[in-house]
Amino acid sequence: MYPGREYISTMRTTLSEFHSAVGRFLSDHGGQPFPNSIAMAERNAFPNPNNVASCWALGTLLMEFGADHLSAFVKLTTEPAEVMAC
Repeated sequence: MYPGREYISTMRTTLSEFHSAVGRFLSDHGGQPFPNSIAMAERNAFPNPNNVASCWALGTLLMEFGADHLSAFVKLTTEPAEVMAC
């Protein structure tokens, strides 16, 4: 049995809301942990904080790539479907 139109519509709405919420979260944090947070304390206590910053940057890039894929998936499931070239 295949999911119906209602399921697809709910999935699109939920994924779009998730995309927006994650975007707001990342924008609010400015790409850095809060000054007095546990994450900042652990980063500063690490023997080589630059390694932590590099991992943080790579993780941010991966989240952005995931957001692009999520956005493309939502567009492809929205009628009329957009044609995308790779």
